[in-house]
Amino acid sequence: MGVSPQAHEFAEFLASVSAKSSTPGLDLAVIRDIVDSNHKASTEPEGVTYAEVDAGGVPALWAIPEGADPDRALLHFHFGGSVTASMHSDRKAAGHIAKAAGARSLVVDFRLAPEHPYPAQLDDAETAYRWLLSQGYEPQNIGSTGHSIGGTLAVMLPLRLLAKGEATPGAIVSVSPWTDLTLQNPAVDANETSDRMLSRGTLELFRGAWLRTPPWTSHPPRSAS
Repeated sequence: MGVSPQAHEFAEFLASVSAKSSTPGLDLAVIRDIVDSNHKASTEPEGVTYAEVDAGGVPALWAIPEGADPDRALLHFHFGGSVTASMHSDRKAAGHIAKAAGARSLVVDFRLAPEHPYPAQLDDAETAYRWLLSQGYEPQNIGSTGHSIGGTLAVMLPLRLLAKGEATPGAIVSVSPWTDLTLQNPAVDANETSDRMLSRGTLELFRGAWLRTPPWTSHPPRSAS
């Protein structure tokens, strides 16, 4: 089965974003603005409205489908390798997931590295989760969702809660999570010529920013994880 025209278009879109964000000398703030344009690759979900909210001190965005179950909620974490992207980057994607699930989704605008290295992102995830609990949502009626680094946080949050002996979200949807920070998988190098978003250098850059090892440098990433 051949590659669809839509897949080709998406690949070209990713390549264009990567090329823009890789321009030498760009400030990190500019790179983040460019990566935020990734939302243009997805369509607007029909029947979904949005509302910004303060989730216990963490900025967040509600994606609210028509007819959503008032007793259920998703807690969504965006992509970006912990360095780029935002709740706005994932607004449409989260809206589509929320619509399919029939539940509103809280898209968390967690702090970014290198200004805020690990565990700031996980701390924000936990704060947003506890805020949902304070709003009356039961743990079993909350789904932890995300993709790329967001997919990683979607799994790390329940693991942290388990370690504390506390109730965890009732479901996890982790799309293409970044689970191997050792970067030892041979696919990292094997896909170097075909991956339109990531490279070993980009992943090493993100890892260094997030974990403070090696130190963050001024070289811009190719795009977002």
